[in-house]
Amino acid sequence: MTRLVICLLVSSVSVSQSVSLGGCDLQEGILSCSQAGTQDIMRSLRETDSNNIDVIDIFHCNMSWISKEVFAGFFNVKELNFQSSKLTGLAAESLSPLSSSLSTLDMSGNMLSSLPLAVAPLTSLRHLDLSRNRISAVNEEILSNLTSLTYLSLSDNLLYQAEELSLDNLRPSLTTLLISDNGFSRFPNTFQQRFDVLRKLDLSNNRLVIIPTSFQTNTPQLEDLLLDNNQIENIILEPIGANLRRLSLLGNRLRCDCKSLWLRRLLDTKEVEVFVPTCFSPFSRNTLHLSSFEGTSLCSLSDQARIPKFFRVTDKDTAHFPRDSFTSLQLEKVNVVSKSVMNITFKIDLEFYYNEFDWGIIYREIGADGGRANNMFYKTKFNLRDYAADHADWSPRKESATFLLKVPETDKYYELCLAVIETSTTYYLHQDLCSEVDMRTRVLGQAGTNLTIVPDISSVAVGWMANGKASSLVRQISVREFGDSHADKVLVSDIFNSSQPSARFYTIENLKPGAGYVVCFMTIYGDVKQSQADLDSDDGDCREIVTLASVFPVKEVATAAAVSTSTTAVVVALVCCCCFPCRKKKKKKS
Repeated sequence: MTRLVICLLVSSVSVSQSVSLGGCDLQEGILSCSQAGTQDIMRSLRETDSNNIDVIDIFHCNMSWISKEVFAGFFNVKELNFQSSKLTGLAAESLSPLSSSLSTLDMSGNMLSSLPLAVAPLTSLRHLDLSRNRISAVNEEILSNLTSLTYLSLSDNLLYQAEELSLDNLRPSLTTLLISDNGFSRFPNTFQQRFDVLRKLDLSNNRLVIIPTSFQTNTPQLEDLLLDNNQIENIILEPIGANLRRLSLLGNRLRCDCKSLWLRRLLDTKEVEVFVPTCFSPFSRNTLHLSSFEGTSLCSLSDQARIPKFFRVTDKDTAHFPRDSFTSLQLEKVNVVSKSVMNITFKIDLEFYYNEFDWGIIYREIGADGGRANNMFYKTKFNLRDYAADHADWSPRKESATFLLKVPETDKYYELCLAVIETSTTYYLHQDLCSEVDMRTRVLGQAGTNLTIVPDISSVAVGWMANGKASSLVRQISVREFGDSHADKVLVSDIFNSSQPSARFYTIENLKPGAGYVVCFMTIYGDVKQSQADLDSDDGDCREIVTLASVFPVKEVATAAAVSTSTTAVVVALVCCCCFPCRKKKKKKS
């Protein structure tokens, strides 16, 4: 009971009264001004005894300028807080009366555009807060006398506009540096110098991509490193600083791969508190946490003996990939050229090769196995690695590619995709790079019309009409004798020229008189070298014919059947295979 009475008495004695001074309040050596104008603040400062003031708090006021008379006579003030009061500038001598006493200065939330010259004389200053202003440059000379400064906050300013940030004069004393929210896209070059006593660094909410490993060497006492909400994908800080106690990477686009092994190991240590986001890339690991990977599994994008994985990608997902990963590819057209063969043409821009991806053609049968195999894609030999291996002079460049793809089943629906491939086993399928193909539909418009196949005694004449919609095509003509499984093929370049007739014909000789043959005609889109695919002999538009046993002027008949005029075109045979000796191939002219 006695203790209670004593406490009450002490409490009642310690209560002091607040004195109102022209819009400000004075209580126990603290002068506080809120929602006051310049005149109210000036009057309050004049009416108070400056020798009894230790702290001046001015917040949410309207005072844009501090003249040199404002703090005249205030030689004992240790802390000055001038927050969110629309301050745009200070006279150079305005803080001089506080030079020997002031240890804390907070001018956050104002409208300052540069480091005020008025802080230069504050040789006793230990804490300086200039956050939430519009400061775009820091004059190193202004800081030269602040040899006692241990805390500096320049967060939420415009320092990215400065050519460089130099804090060399503060290196011997600075222990805390906050420079978040400044739009930095590269690591400040001031850290090329040593900060021997720096313990906390906040670089969060910038646009940093790379954190140099050498930075740790120059901050040997660093304990707290905040890098939240930047654009960091990979970071390597190994060996980790001996004194580091907290590392925060939240809000970054962390890439979980081999380069993150050191960070994964750091998560298991007790010495460092680590905060990391979920994996942002590769897309196959999106939303997984780094801690879910054990051992060296981060180094392999395939888990079970390199089993390929396929992931659908939409425009919303492209943020998880490097720029131009999908927009630098274009699936131009897919044409069905026979019952089991499709012709694929696509473009690759040079920008695609700036990323660590390959491209490749894959396909699936829609509705296969009653729909149970709908997600089963098949890889093909048409991919960047094989393509580069087949072309000795290949180098990354903008180009078009054309391939013939043979599918196992005819009269089916297929989905064909130009996939973005990661480490040869992870396939990303963008909706704009896939096409559904009905193998029952053949594109004949560009292939030409009026196909005519007419036999002679020991030869066969193939005639057709070219179409101006395609300036350069390749025609494959194959001949297989009845009962023979082997067919002989020839590839013919069909170049359209509007100034020349559109009639075409080609004669295959050295056949047996009175024998039965299957003659097939196929149009291929692209150059001849790309068109030499492993196709069946009966792919294309096929006709059964029997060569004549007696003489008949068949060549004139073939020409008349192909065109109704006396004009003629020349077709050039480029590749002759098997039993067609090139010397026996004749080009016909009317």
